[in-house]
Amino acid sequence: VACILNRLDPDAPTLDPEVRLTRWRIHIDVVVRGGFKPEAWDLTRYDPFNLIHASRTTATFWRWDGAALTGDVISAGTHIVSSHGIDQLEASDRQRDWLPRFEAAIAPDPGADGGTNDAWDSWTTLLDGRSAQVDDPSAIVIAGVSQHPNFGTVSASLVAIARDGHVRYDFNPTPDLDPDAWRRVDTSLN
Repeated sequence: VACILNRLDPDAPTLDPEVRLTRWRIHIDVVVRGGFKPEAWDLTRYDPFNLIHASRTTATFWRWDGAALTGDVISAGTHIVSSHGIDQLEASDRQRDWLPRFEAAIAPDPGADGGTNDAWDSWTTLLDGRSAQVDDPSAIVIAGVSQHPNFGTVSASLVAIARDGHVRYDFNPTPDLDPDAWRRVDTSLN
């Protein structure tokens, strides 16, 4: 599985719209190639990003800050990623507030059959953003930012990969992550 997120890097160069490319192709390529091959990309044409690639045997977190690319292996366990990076508890109030909540919740069961709550239990409750407030920097669900009214949560994914290779993927297409809107995504390769 691969995921790409915007990265918060105020010092990153502003790219000319004539050369800027969209980042969506990168994580698709990671899945197709079975890993991130940085040499295949002219990263100077992309805004900063955080990239995660995980399989049943390993997970890697990549950071592109607009000038340099770094990568680290992610240890097994619960981690939190935002525009600040992975497990950046000193830099991100949101990460510092929310990582302990997810760690304390019942661990996901990627092998569970049935609905999202059968596999993710209390995680969907933690992600419920129906009470999210505009300009709340510690919210897990961003309802908006007054300076950037189009900025905010638009959806969420829950993905778990078991050691036996079983993948569980659930998706919520609602901006407030209404717990009743979670749907399991078929990951079989028919």
